[in-house]
Amino acid sequence: MWCQVVDKPDAPGNWNETSGTGMFLYLIRKSMDRGYVSRTEYAPVVERAYAGIIKKARTGADGVDRRVRLQQHRDPGRLSGLHQLAQKR
Repeated sequence: MWCQVVDKPDAPGNWNETSGTGMFLYLIRKSMDRGYVSRTEYAPVVERAYAGIIKKARTGADGVDRRVRLQQHRDPGRLSGLHQLAQKR
């Protein structure tokens, strides 16, 4: 995962940041899908970032990720980009 302050990963008080990691993850995955970057080189980066986000995801008592549900509630016809990425796996 990427840290809140990306160029100071060892700084005191810095933490792994899920929303920024999600944006990087989406950018890299789209770049791979469109052939802008090497899938061989960047697929492991995407996998590690996705695994890091899933590890930090908060779920309800029923095991459902509330952020996905909230996105569906706002626009029932669309899932979040991260959830769509997970479905492609």
